[in-house]
Amino acid sequence: MRVLDSVLENAISGLKEGALEIDCAEIILIQGTLKNPRIYRGPGIIRQKSDRQLWVTMFVENMTGASLSTEGAAGEIIPRNQLYRLTAKDITGRYWKSRSVYLVAKPGSSLVLSGRLYELHHLSDRFLSGQLELIIFDDFPIPWNRESKIRESTISGARAMRGGAQGVKFSCPDFSVVVTKAESEVSIEANPRHGNQRLPYRIDNRLIETLQFIVARPIAWSVRLKYRRNFLHVTLRTPAPAGTGVHLHPPIRLLQIPMRGDIWRLFRRFLIHILNYPQRDMHPISKTVYGICEASRGTIDATGLALAVGIEAVVKDEFATFGEPTPRTQRALASLAIHLESWRGPKKLKARLSGLLKMIESPSTKDRLFSLISKHAVTKQQIRDWQELRNRMAHGTRFGAADTARLLKACDKATVLLYHLIFRAIGYRGIYTDYGTREWPNRHYPSK
Repeated sequence: MRVLDSVLENAISGLKEGALEIDCAEIILIQGTLKNPRIYRGPGIIRQKSDRQLWVTMFVENMTGASLSTEGAAGEIIPRNQLYRLTAKDITGRYWKSRSVYLVAKPGSSLVLSGRLYELHHLSDRFLSGQLELIIFDDFPIPWNRESKIRESTISGARAMRGGAQGVKFSCPDFSVVVTKAESEVSIEANPRHGNQRLPYRIDNRLIETLQFIVARPIAWSVRLKYRRNFLHVTLRTPAPAGTGVHLHPPIRLLQIPMRGDIWRLFRRFLIHILNYPQRDMHPISKTVYGICEASRGTIDATGLALAVGIEAVVKDEFATFGEPTPRTQRALASLAIHLESWRGPKKLKARLSGLLKMIESPSTKDRLFSLISKHAVTKQQIRDWQELRNRMAHGTRFGAADTARLLKACDKATVLLYHLIFRAIGYRGIYTDYGTREWPNRHYPSK
């Protein structure tokens, strides 16, 4: 359990309510360039506006360096020299920092500056029992597997505890995870199994990606508490919009009491699979799921296209070695290539035939899917259903208005195929919800 002072607790509560306000005795803004950077100093305030976006407003008392310029071509990435580093000392003596602030001058005054910031950082000597805690300001159902405690803020700022039944705890090879739920708030804690161990690289991202997969909706943390080298690193982010309007089904229907153990076993398997991904950005499977979630906010046609293409992406990323031509086929293709090289036919036709041979040498998504049938990962009928959906959506042969129910059914079947592929990739064996069958029964993967 973390122990924070009233200022930090009020900052977290204010961020959640969209009313964060930090009065600063001094703010320093330094332009992001090495040659003669523009520097501003003066008092000001960091607060959230009506859209919950974090902003800084300061009254300039001293400035040095080049003049302020906010010009830039529309559609281009903001150059580094138009972003500022912020260091602010609030009226209680605490320091806050931000790496990227985009400034705009107040109309009619060069002495008042305002700017947007995405993240706000603070270094504290307060205590955190584990190494990492992420707080998500959103309200979505999570299944629980233990009697837990739900935190509430008190007037003094400490986090009191009251009884509840919204939580889960499980172990991974080198760390444990605790997920708890309060009103419009979900917390994820990660603790190493041995005190001197460090948590895996980018585990904060991977935990969010895994929860996003389980509940099938975009998720982003708003508060990160990271305990390292005897200091608590506090990061506040502009709260992301609630993940409402998403119509992608989760792998297992949530809040089914008999299924809650399978849901968290699936969580664990997915997390372990993506944990060692070396890049800073999302794991490829997570990108695919996120893209389908976002597409499902729109039309059913957009959902169908995203599912069809998403299945191709998962097959390509996770089953790249499947469906390779047999040695006999490879020898035949090599012989054809030699014959084509000496063929004296039309050059354009020769070039097209050469391209076709290369396509045959590389297995298609369909080839890879068929190779998974013998592994009991997918079925022939699933592949046929995916082909129909994919060909219709990718080539503009839409389902008619009278076929809406048929399109919905096709999307449900494609959703099941997507999850079956992910189950196979991550090594999950257990219950899932079959959205391709009436009344959405629970079935076992792989089929027994």
